[in-house]
Amino acid sequence: MIAATLFRFAHWVSKHPITGRLIGLGFQYGSGLIPVRPIVANKMVFAFPHPKPSYDDHVLIIPKRAIATFSDLLTYENQGYLLALLDTARTLATEWGWNGFLFGVNGGVNQEVRQVHFHLYRGQEHFRVFDGVVDGSMVFEHPNPCRASHLVIVFPVDWQDGLDVFSKDLVRLIEKQLLIHAGYTVFVQFDPLPQGCGLVFHLVSGASR
Repeated sequence: MIAATLFRFAHWVSKHPITGRLIGLGFQYGSGLIPVRPIVANKMVFAFPHPKPSYDDHVLIIPKRAIATFSDLLTYENQGYLLALLDTARTLATEWGWNGFLFGVNGGVNQEVRQVHFHLYRGQEHFRVFDGVVDGSMVFEHPNPCRASHLVIVFPVDWQDGLDVFSKDLVRLIEKQLLIHAGYTVFVQFDPLPQGCGLVFHLVSGASR
């Protein structure tokens, strides 16, 4: 009850950039004081059950640094947190024996709280996995899209070696598609992965199909 009330309050005050930053600083320096049951609490990541869940087994996974947006998370100084978030999601899903799950982040006008936060949950299908053959371009339209705009971004097994290039390219792609104002969601596809791929991202926006 207290956590849900505080979540609604955080949602309200975080609309302003200054008060929104206070939310991020709260996770960075005062996560131990937040009245929720932590699932993961280390120097990089804080994860806990969503106070107002929309899906089955709905968990929030948040970097323990004041990072306002997904684009900010992709900057060089924050990339370690991106890797920690991905590792946490994969580890939790494996530990819980989840065969099917979603891990995604909202951006642009879709982001409700001005501290980047990822959702890990089951019970809904918000993107269709890509299990085809990767031939040529590593960024392409999904052959069976679930939204008005649905791009697939595929990276090779050694993708972490090119993380800085990937991050800059992804930010440019979001800006080029004008998705800041339209709003977007990025989902991470962990499994199944096309042969030779280390990671698959789905960049979706617009009405559902």
